Amino acid sequence: MPSSGRNPDVPPRKPARSAPRLQLLLDQYGIRNRFVSLQTADRHPLKPHASMARASGTRALGVGWSYHQRERLRAAGADAVIDDPLAIPAALLALLSATPTCPT
Repeated sequence: MPSSGRNPDVPPRKPARSAPRLQLLLDQYGIRNRFVSLQTADRHPLKPHASMARASGTRALGVGWSYHQRERLRAAGADAVIDDPLAIPAALLALLSATPTCPT
């Protein structure tokens, strides 16, 4: 660990933006009271959810433009990792069709 005390393997936290935007959106549509809780990335520690998907018997698609590096997503159990949002439909189709090879 560097002298700064920050773990270099953990990306620095970004300013909270998702929660306030979600609240604003729900307020604009008058539906905020329909939710028991609001869950956004701002309110939770970083976790590779691929391992959670694996544990529940589902497939996991990792996205390379988020907090975690491709290698960490793969190590956590992601069936595929994509780097372009436009690749989501094809990657999901590949995962759902149980094809042995998925885009990486």
